[in-house]
Amino acid sequence: MVVIFAWAFASPAQAQLMIQKTITVDQSIPDRGQYVSTFTWSDHAGLATISDVNVGLSLSSASGTTMRLGQMYATLTFGTASEASRVAVLLNREGVSNSNAFGSSLQALNVTLDDSAATNIYNLTTETGTYAADGRLRVDPYGTRVAYNANQITAGLAALNGDWLESSVWSLLVADVQAGNAAKLNSWSLQVQGSAPASGSFTPGANSTVSGTGSIQSTLSTEAGGAVTVSVGHGQSLALEGGLTGPGSMVVSGAGTTVLSGNSGGFTGTVSVAGTGTMEIASSTALGSGTLVQSNGNSTVAFSAGGTIQNAMSVYNVAFRSNGTTLAGATTVNNATFDVVEGNTNTVSGKI
Repeated sequence: MVVIFAWAFASPAQAQLMIQKTITVDQSIPDRGQYVSTFTWSDHAGLATISDVNVGLSLSSASGTTMRLGQMYATLTFGTASEASRVAVLLNREGVSNSNAFGSSLQALNVTLDDSAATNIYNLTTETGTYAADGRLRVDPYGTRVAYNANQITAGLAALNGDWLESSVWSLLVADVQAGNAAKLNSWSLQVQGSAPASGSFTPGANSTVSGTGSIQSTLSTEAGGAVTVSVGHGQSLALEGGLTGPGSMVVSGAGTTVLSGNSGGFTGTVSVAGTGTMEIASSTALGSGTLVQSNGNSTVAFSAGGTIQNAMSVYNVAFRSNGTTLAGATTVNNATFDVVEGNTNTVSGKI
């Protein structure tokens, strides 16, 4: 499951992006034990730097027992020890203090951790909501109980910000630090915001979401087995000037404008246009040898490149924004609006 968040800031040279990835785990945490869920984001996930990290965390009671949140400890680590990994503390025996030995008695958790939230998760009262990460790295989860002090917060999610580390490894540790009761890690998600690289390629990964504005010069790489969703907000525009590559699919979502240009010579997958916005094809080679399918009649496909486009397409609500575009592939067009300067023509094959 992937939830789409659209939050980014424009930059004329390097787009500001938010990449989201959800990891389904479904793993019990041993009583007085721990479990580490690790994944690697290929090609830096599309980011050169990190300016903000949010985490989704879903825990529940393990089969045959009852979870107690006051027994749980969790950290998120980016990178490896050899490259000076960065660590954020997500949970640290929430509610446990020198006057409360057991802490929070919540039996499940499905929260978003965002350090811009006003309430630290130490003080949560419900299983859902948005909270700041615990952040108390120097409070030993196996040690003597201490009173909560906001000044102890030294490792919130901001500790993960900085340059993208070469290993691209993200590791979530979840531990049960007291005997009795047990929990299960259902899933977790990462929302990472930062600047796009100026060249090369990036791979958000199957079943991920890219949101943002501006221009991406690097090539978006798709993988088989799941789509990359590109979500652009109303009134915003994101230009994929480096084109596409790979065998996977890209889903265009949101109410804004996504512009695809450049040379997608290594792309063999499908571009699916959903949402209510506009997908603009700004190069005759933008689709590589892939296919374009419009799945939502409330969206618009625009052609602005001129030249001949050979790809198989099934589109409607089509706008021609420049002159001399020919759709020569196996094309079905159900509605077309022509914006042509006198003396130039657009040619459409297939059904109109």
